[in-house]
Amino acid sequence: NNNNNNNNNTSSSAHNHELFDIITALEIIEHVPNPSSLLHAATSLLKPNGILLVSTINRTVKSYGLAIIAAEYISGKVPIGTHTWDMFWSPAEVEQMVCSSSPLLRNGDDTATNLNGRMKQIALSGMVLQPPFINMEWKLDGSDTDVNWIGAYQKQQQV
Repeated sequence: NNNNNNNNNTSSSAHNHELFDIITALEIIEHVPNPSSLLHAATSLLKPNGILLVSTINRTVKSYGLAIIAAEYISGKVPIGTHTWDMFWSPAEVEQMVCSSSPLLRNGDDTATNLNGRMKQIALSGMVLQPPFINMEWKLDGSDTDVNWIGAYQKQQQV
């Protein structure tokens, strides 16, 4: 019985050599102890030309005020202690984690194969909460990545 369900984790998928067209890591990397490891595992599971979507919170004074002070302590929309400002990530830091050199597999002929393929950022946008904030309405804004943001990264074809 070969059930395709959403309960697979990256370890079991990698072991079974399943590859995916799209992988999402939405609002999670600010909550894990080693986001680089998570992102490299995700990229290793992408097919060539596959897309990784990552959303998180930028580490800015504005994000501290809105994502922690306002969301957790003033409005109560998010439980107190959900976020740690030191675990927020800028778009440049995530791009570095996703697109940096990936682990190499040594071949028997003194060559190496990049296990993850080369990743390239193809889109970046802020996700901005619209007033009145009670409605929790969001819009994409390419010029405002100060708080919440989302990036798209594509695995490049190997040559």
